Amino acid sequence: MRMNSLRLYSTIGLFVALAASTAMANDAAKTTLTDDRGISVDVKANPQRIAAISYLGVDVALALGLKPVATTYMMPGREPDFLLGLTKDMVKI
Repeated sequence: MRMNSLRLYSTIGLFVALAASTAMANDAAKTTLTDDRGISVDVKANPQRIAAISYLGVDVALALGLKPVATTYMMPGREPDFLLGLTKDMVKI
């Protein structure tokens, strides 16, 4: 049950981020956002690539037809089976 809630919230967050980036594409060349730590972050108006900060983020992105260019990892060389080896070409951060 907890994993389903986590997946739902992650999916909603990804949809919001994608919608925001699409809306920003029509605005100025750079937008400043404040992240959850209270730090200002400059974001290009039209991002071309994404990086996932968890395997759950990779899973959600792949389900939406997006392939992250980078991901974090838990154990070096130990990829989760449910991602079918799709993370092997991604940069590990």
